[in-house]
Amino acid sequence: MVPTPGLQPSTNGGGAALGSSERDLLIADLRAAPARFSLVITGGGFRAVTDLLTRPGASDIVHDIEIPYHPTAMSRLLPHLEGPAVSDRVAVGLARSALVRMDRDLSGCADPGEAVGHGVGVTAALATDRERRGATHAWVAVVTAHGESKVHLELPRAVGGAARLEQDRLLSDVVLWLMADAVRPGRPGPRCGPGVKFTAYPPRSG
Repeated sequence: MVPTPGLQPSTNGGGAALGSSERDLLIADLRAAPARFSLVITGGGFRAVTDLLTRPGASDIVHDIEIPYHPTAMSRLLPHLEGPAVSDRVAVGLARSALVRMDRDLSGCADPGEAVGHGVGVTAALATDRERRGATHAWVAVVTAHGESKVHLELPRAVGGAARLEQDRLLSDVVLWLMADAVRPGRPGPRCGPGVKFTAYPPRSG
């Protein structure tokens, strides 16, 4: 039986979310678009980094990637951060800080090119080695000079390294999907399996 394309997480909220060929197509769309991305990722979605950087032509897509983890690193990016660290406000704030940094870097460049700048922010609370007290979920945001798009991913509670890896794989594919949707809107939303809720803002079809 040929597997159905799209996100197909296990009951841990992860698993093989997209096939390798599907990731290749998303990243090819990113490379073909007149767009460049600056990313800030914390808490999860780290496979997206290797997905992007281990394929030829990564410099056509990625301006830079920052991974703050300690609260002091987060406070440098969001000095007035209050409330939950995993929220749409934090994801958008990280994406905006990434976009500002890229714009500042390119402002002194003799030939900045014609690529449209996109800031990406990811913040997540995924499975860990103990029962998590709060929700297991993530927010992803993509911000440009003209607007923003967001995804909220709600995941089942799970414990252990295997669940963590599965959830990170799923979240990473959502990051790639939202980046690709930002440069070519209208693609169907990913399909998620039992126990996973995917919500996009503004709403997507599919």
